[in-house]
Amino acid sequence: MNSVFDLIRNLRIALGCIGELLNYLLRFVSVFLRSRTSLAARLSAGHVQAE
Repeated sequence: MNSVFDLIRNLRIALGCIGELLNYLLRFVSVFLRSRTSLAARLSAGHVQAE
């Protein structure tokens, strides 16, 4: 029975890691889709999103 719980726990951890990777990938891609003006405004305002 412990092996089933370990499998579920490891699956949950793996899915969490995949979710984080997708989140970072989407943020990375969104930088290329934004206009230069928008990026410059964010940098000059010092409004860097930190989590």
